[in-house]
Amino acid sequence: MDPPVVLRVLSDAASVQRFMEGRQSPIVEPGWAVLLYQGAARSVVFLPMMWGLPNRAPFRRLDGSDLWYLELKLPEGSRIEYKLEVDGQWLDDPRNPHVSHNPFGSVSVLRAHGYRPPDWAVPDAQVPPGTLEEMDIGGRQLTVYRPARFSSGLPLIFVHDGGDYLRYAGLQTVLDNLMQSRSIPPALVALSHPRERLAEYAANPNHARYVIDEAIPAVADRYDTSSERFVAGASLGAVAALHVVHSAPGHFQGLILQSGSFAAHVVDGPERSVLEPIAHFLQEMEPSKLPRRVFLSCGTYEGTLSQNRVMAKRLEAAGLEIKYEEASDGHAWEAWRDRLGSGLQWVLGVGGPSAVI
Repeated sequence: MDPPVVLRVLSDAASVQRFMEGRQSPIVEPGWAVLLYQGAARSVVFLPMMWGLPNRAPFRRLDGSDLWYLELKLPEGSRIEYKLEVDGQWLDDPRNPHVSHNPFGSVSVLRAHGYRPPDWAVPDAQVPPGTLEEMDIGGRQLTVYRPARFSSGLPLIFVHDGGDYLRYAGLQTVLDNLMQSRSIPPALVALSHPRERLAEYAANPNHARYVIDEAIPAVADRYDTSSERFVAGASLGAVAALHVVHSAPGHFQGLILQSGSFAAHVVDGPERSVLEPIAHFLQEMEPSKLPRRVFLSCGTYEGTLSQNRVMAKRLEAAGLEIKYEEASDGHAWEAWRDRLGSGLQWVLGVGGPSAVI
């Protein structure tokens, strides 16, 4: 197989060295990307950290050189997290400046042609930052975001895994930018830090009672909020968010669900204890108990894609005001960041028409 056109002009070690001088990887063009690795190696393998892509894609070595390459066909605007495996060792791509972080470490990010982070995700030194204040409610940590234009009577948004949204999804930057541009109204945001996440978020009535009867009232009392309440979450946190609002009909005005783990059926295995209560809840759920406005998002490189499509259609069929977004992305914090602005605008009453597949 011939190398990509961009590499065919390389005929010797000197031309390879000139070509690679200061060059970043990957090279992206409409519809494809070429990843490059230079160095002595027996094998170089592309390892996508996302579902729906080949588990392992080997690089080829350019004849007579130490340059390895891999050509990938990609949809416009794709964003793919990956590692390289060089002689059996996993590492971030040394020539790729784009790196994402998550609770397990770091990964390189392939930004395909047409992808760019939304404006709300880009830090701006001219935007006055909100403040973060800590609370202890019932022995559990809660971080409260106060906007720069703070006043009493603001709506309150409760965010599951709020600490991870701050660390890995740039949530404070997102909130600062959206409120400064008046894309959303000022709001207080309560950011949770779960202690036993798998147990708390698996449609657990005790967690719902904590959010509804302890956490939200404590924040509302301290900051004198309005009566407007919203809940958000991603992955298993989306299940918890859905269960919380379902447990208190009429109490909430909006809901943000990102890449929800909406497993309606259970199979035997180590995750059964988590999935069984979720499946039971989803089978018994009554959409009429949910708030009118619901935002859902999911990536096309996710194993939960069909579950989220089914949920969006189910809620729309029940007459709720649904906005559903998909992107060529995966189950990842930056994917949720990139759609968070749309979700906040939708549930807070600033958004376009619904879009459900």
